[in-house]
Amino acid sequence: MKDHLTKEFDVSEVIWDSAKGGAVGAVAGALPDVLEPPASPNHRGFFHSAPFLAALVFAATLLFGRSKTAPLGLLFSFLVGYGSHLLADGNTPQGLPS
Repeated sequence: MKDHLTKEFDVSEVIWDSAKGGAVGAVAGALPDVLEPPASPNHRGFFHSAPFLAALVFAATLLFGRSKTAPLGLLFSFLVGYGSHLLADGNTPQGLPS
């Protein structure tokens, strides 16, 4: 944390980090339909489930929870992107699998 307080603010770094996070989130948001293509209205299976998202969060916590060098912002973007896809699908008449 001390490093951030003494580091000079660089707007290009903020823009680049935001672009990377947006790209990772966009890819993650499409990933459930890549893993389970929407060939029919009932295509949603395990990769479209809350338990799978919970498993992703758990695995990420185990792998990167104590890391000081892991790209946590990108990991967060991935989880938010994937979760937003599930949230959107959950608000459709078909919903998500249990």
